[in-house]
Parts: sequence; structure tokens; C-alpha cells
Amino acid sequence: MTKFGEIKSKIEDVLIENYKKDDFKSFLKGFKKHVLSNKGLLEAYYLYDNLSSKNGLSNEVADVYIELSVDRLKKIVNEEYKKISELNEWVNKKSKRDVVNNYKDIDVLVYTNSSVKNLEKLAESSLNIKKLVSNKSDVKETKTVNLPLSSMIKVATNIFNNKYSNITESEKNELNSLLSLDKKSLKTQINESKETVINKLKNSLTESQDKELNDKIQETINKIIDSDISFLTLYRIKELEKEL
Repeated sequence: MTKFGEIKSKIEDVLIENYKKDDFKSFLKGFKKHVLSNKGLLEAYYLYDNLSSKNGLSNEVADVYIELSVDRLKKIVNEEYKKISELNEWVNKKSKRDVVNNYKDIDVLVYTNSSVKNLEKLAESSLNIKKLVSNKSDVKETKTVNLPLSSMIKVATNIFNNKYSNITESEKNELNSLLSLDKKSLKTQINESKETVINKLKNSLTESQDKELNDKIQETINKIIDSDISFLTLYRIKELEKEL
């Protein structure tokens, strides 16, 4: 059985290799068909992303989060076995080369049974994941894979979690417009939106006499300044801009 982390690693490798090539949009359509249109696989993708990212979780929260995430992933793997097999077949047609599994520790927890002989391996993988999710995100850390893979998934997951049917047509069009931007346009729009939002927040900072509120505003400004160049960043900043 090909593990989900292996499939995810291969998809990311194909996206990186084919970004800006003629068949890139075609590959994205296939990705939407096999992943984004399936709530189970979409959720699995999101959980794999979160378990392999620096999230700054406390030790206590990290333990619980890992346990709950792995339990959910095991259920998805069992329920969506056929869809995962189809996904694997699809991506194998796009790439035949060997790819390093970037999610080996997660795969170990999801696919390895907890027999006595496997406990040490399970413990090591669990500690590796805990160490990662407990770390704070690096400032301005940008990976090619975030354009557009991880960002698309996270945006799409948020949409599904908030019931996609309730999103207006204009919101759908706006999201599609963001996802169609090239790297240069994306960077330009993010910088422009950052400047607009930060200026509005600074005005609020000047006008407010509430220390607690000012601290929160400054924290938000710092996060915006340190945010990476990705579709999700642009989406979040634009949503914040609407509220200000």
C-alpha cells in the first residue's frame, strides 16, 4: 500500500517541477478533481500540512493535537482507501521518478500498528512531530511548494469547513482570481495589501488609549510584516482589509 505521505510528496514534487510549464494548469485541475473535491482527502492533506509545520503549540496542546489528528487520519485512510488508490494512480502517471517522503514520521503514526516491536519507532516519530509543531514559524520562510499547493489546500479546507454552499458568488470569483495570479503579481498584490492594512492598523494604534487593544494591534501588524508570499497570505490580508 502506498502511504498518503508518499503520494503527497510526489504531488508536491510534480508541482514544483512543472510550475510555469504548459501542463501546470492541467495538473492543478487533476489535483482539484482528486483532492479538493473530496472532503476526506482534503482534510487529510490539511492535517498532513499542519503536522509537518511549525505551529508554536505548547507541549500539552501538541500531544493532544497529534493524537487527535492521527486518529482522524487513520479513519480517513480506511474510509477513502479507493480514492487514495485512484489518487496514487493519477500522480504516478505524471511522474515516474523516486521522491523523498517528506512526511515519513506522519506515515509511521498513521500506518504502523502499535505492537510491542513498533513502539520505539512510533515514539520516535511522535517526538519528531511534536518538536516540529511546537516550534514557532520562521520569519518570512517561503517554500516553492506553498505556491500554490499548501495555500490552496488551506484556503479550500477553510471554505469547506464553513460550508462552501454558503459562500457568495462574488467570494468564489475573488478566490478563483487570487489563485490564478502568477508569482510576480501575487507578490505585488500582497505588498500593496500589506501596506494598506498596516497603515489602517497604525491609525487605530494612534487613536486608541486601550493598552491591551494596542498590544493586539501591534501583534497583528508584526504578523502581517512577517507573513510569507502565498495565496493564503493574500486571502487573509484581503479579508482583514474588508473588516477595517
